[in-house]
Amino acid sequence: MPVLKIPTSRENGIGWWARFQTIDQLLATLPQGRLQLLQLDTSPLQIDLVSYRCEGVEILFGCPSSPVWLQGRLSPENITFTFSLSSHTPCRVTHGYRLSHLTVGGLHHDQEINTVLPENMVYASLRISRQLFRDYLQAIQRLDVDQVIGHNDFLHLPQTLPPLIAYLQQFRLGLRQQPASLLSPPQVQLILDDLIPLLINAIPPGGQVPFTNLSALARYQLAREAEDYITAHLQQPLTLKDLCHAIYCSRRSLFYAFEEVFGVSPMVYLKARRLQAVRSALQHAAPDQVGVMEVARRFGFWSKSHFARDYQQCFGEYPRDTLRRMPTP
Repeated sequence: MPVLKIPTSRENGIGWWARFQTIDQLLATLPQGRLQLLQLDTSPLQIDLVSYRCEGVEILFGCPSSPVWLQGRLSPENITFTFSLSSHTPCRVTHGYRLSHLTVGGLHHDQEINTVLPENMVYASLRISRQLFRDYLQAIQRLDVDQVIGHNDFLHLPQTLPPLIAYLQQFRLGLRQQPASLLSPPQVQLILDDLIPLLINAIPPGGQVPFTNLSALARYQLAREAEDYITAHLQQPLTLKDLCHAIYCSRRSLFYAFEEVFGVSPMVYLKARRLQAVRSALQHAAPDQVGVMEVARRFGFWSKSHFARDYQQCFGEYPRDTLRRMPTP
């Protein structure tokens, strides 16, 4: 897992990039409890992260090879802006809304994070301390922006967002290729003086809110209802017919809802959740007291060879290797 960290002499700018092969590797680098991630299919996972931090600002770029579901809470001390830097991938889904790459999200300080990122989408999160952001608003006389972002969860900005997206794309590339050139104290201040005003000026007076697509919201609610049922019945036999019957919907409706919200079919999602449940159970089990297939059968896996293949593909190791490690306290 390559990781690069280059602090400046004043410890003001720190940049790093890393590549992760599992969700566990990624979560180990993040502040505990800040974010939860769930892989939504069973394909091999690779997540590239690029990060930049200086006083009052943190920028994080991510790109998952498989669809990933992010959940957590935003800090009230900061304002968070989220972007898609990919115009060629499916839209991200945030709280039931399909947000295009011309939409900035994550604005409410008391809002929970609930976003599904499609595979291969480059995602950017810009976190700014509330006081620093207000200082810039005051300096360029745009105090109206504070009210705009306080009343909207996201803003659709097709005319004004492209220059900011282009800046973030170039900044991500610079961190990957020449990080040291971006981390000197004068350069850090120059970045702040470019980036934050560019962000502020992308938000027009009054803002623009995306049109609420009621059919998309209905599909989101259906997918979440099915997801809740799956979570509650991971250790019970469950077919697509059973699932549709339980939540009173057609197979077609459920399939379309999962494809739109999670980017995978219902049964692919079910297998991914069951594999993750097996992994969690193995991580907490004592190897001299339980066997791999004993745990696997609890979650509906009956073929040893097929289970071992799917597990190794998803997590990069065989289930017996997970079990042999010391149980997690």
